[in-house]
Amino acid sequence: MGERGWNPDLAGVYDRVAGAYAERYFTELERKPFDRELLDRFAADLRGRGPVCDLGCGPGHVGRYLAERGVEVIGVDLSPGMVALARAEPRAPLRAR
Repeated sequence: MGERGWNPDLAGVYDRVAGAYAERYFTELERKPFDRELLDRFAADLRGRGPVCDLGCGPGHVGRYLAERGVEVIGVDLSPGMVALARAEPRAPLRAR
């Protein structure tokens, strides 16, 4: 551990679990009606007003949901492995960095 409990290999940790994380969480919104309602309202308010940043986008599941509702989404994540999954997911039309 680094200073103040910071893990200097945090991106590497997420890289190593990226595939399993995506398998487990990519469809999680299907089981979360409250989250979907909040995201639907968010999308309705911001659609057409410019890009939205999904900071800590992981495999892109929330960005995909918003993009499917007409929001332009840019996904950003510390983990290159997560970003690669977000970019590769055909159901996640977002720009991941």
